[in-house]
Parts: sequence; structure tokens; C-alpha cells
Amino acid sequence: MRPVTGTPVLPGALGGDTIAAGSVAPSGGAYAGSAFPAPPDRRDDEPLDVLDDDAYGGRYDEPLHDDDEEDGARRHRLVVIGLPLLALLVVVALAWWFGKGVISVAGDVDETPGSTPSVSAPTAGSEEPAAPAGDPVPIAGGEVFDPQGDGDPDNPGSVPQAFDGDPATAWSTYEYRGSPAFGNLKDGVGLVLDLGSPQQIAAVTLSSPTPGATVEIRTADTAAANVDSFGVVASGELDELTELALAEPVTARYVLVWLTGLVPSEGGFSASLGEVSVTSAG
Repeated sequence: MRPVTGTPVLPGALGGDTIAAGSVAPSGGAYAGSAFPAPPDRRDDEPLDVLDDDAYGGRYDEPLHDDDEEDGARRHRLVVIGLPLLALLVVVALAWWFGKGVISVAGDVDETPGSTPSVSAPTAGSEEPAAPAGDPVPIAGGEVFDPQGDGDPDNPGSVPQAFDGDPATAWSTYEYRGSPAFGNLKDGVGLVLDLGSPQQIAAVTLSSPTPGATVEIRTADTAAANVDSFGVVASGELDELTELALAEPVTARYVLVWLTGLVPSEGGFSASLGEVSVTSAG
């Protein structure tokens, strides 16, 4: 077989057993019926399958999402919000448990068997009723009670004016300078009243021209030189008229009106008792 040139060659010139390859059409195959088949068309007019959405089932229609990242962010938010709430619940629970324990312990201490409750004047709204009042108890006499003094009792000559039935007359303490706590010289000053014999006492009523002073009512069966020998049965703050009712009637002969705090006066601090009356139990 010889190559075909641009100038056609006669069949006789090629020899009897020689033919031009281009002049013979293939009997079968991809090039059947064409002596010079055209090469396949490789123009880029159509997109390659690698970019065709149909070739990959439309996987590139929407952006890809990372489910793991979303789960991680959600867990992070839960931790950030949940931990402070959990800590707050723990603190509230501990505070409730601690407060309940303290109240329980305090109640047990208050109810300890054999303990002696202190006696004081009933306050407003108290469920424990005061002893019923009866008749006034006559006061046989009185004197200044000043166990921590320097031997010069406060105004002893005016003591009877504290129980003469006239509120316009009064017994008063000396004036103390520097502090309403008796100038930080002593714990208090008072009047010891003698009822003449043991009496059942339900209340003590006080009038004072110097409201604001603090006072304790103490009682004893015998006269004593020490304030601790008198038991406290009531206490309060003086007004122009103050009734200190005992929680329970007390039998005693001596009543101590013990002033524990003074009020401002012209030259310092002092207190006055206009009238003291003792009421028996009814």
C-alpha cells in the first residue's frame, strides 16, 4: 500500500495489487461507509459532566452544612447557660438547709429542760396575758438605791415626792456628764420602795417629766445592798405615763425602780420619777 499524495494516481500506476487506502470504504466498524471519516467533534460548547448537576444528583444545589459544628455550638450554649443556673440552685438549697438547721438548733436550745426563763413585761400583741390588776398597794417608805455610788446618794430629800400621789412633784437623779450611762461611772441608780409586808404584785405604774429614760422593775423579799439580789420582773422605757405589767404575779415586800439609762438635760444627763404606784394582783 502506498500513501496517497495530493495528485490522484491512476489505478494502473499503483500496480495491479496495490490500492489507495483512502479509496476503500470500511465494511464495518466505526468508520463504515466513509473513506475519510471526520474526527469526533470536541468543541467546548457543551459543559463537561463533572460540572453538570444532573451527573451528581443535584448535590451542589445548596451549600454544604456541617452538622457536627452545629451540635458543638448547641452544646456550648447549654453549658454556658446551664452551669450558672445549676450553681444558683445549689446555693439556694444550701442557704435553705443552713437556715432551717440554725432555727431548729435555736429552738432546741430555748426548750432545754431545766432552764429558767427570764421574766419581763409583756409586749403589745403578746399571746401571754398579763396578770389581772387589782387595787393599789400603799407604799410605806422609800430611799435612794446607789450601791456603786461614792456615798452621796442622788437627791435623798425628794424621795417621798415619787409616791406622794402628786405627779407634779418628782424625785430626780443628779446630772451626769459625758454619757447617758451615768457618765460611765456606774450601772444605774434607783429607788427602793417598802410595801410594809409581802404583797402580790401585778403591775407598776410610773409617770415621768423626762420621757425616754430606761428602767427595770426588780423585787426582793428582804432589803439588800446588791442590785443582783433583786430579781427583774419587768422593764421598759419611760413615757409621761408608763404601766409595766408583770407576766405573772410576784410576791415581794420590796420593789426596786432601777434606772439604767438617762436622757439629755440642761447640764448633762438625768432622769426623774414623778409618781410610782404599785398594783396588787386581782
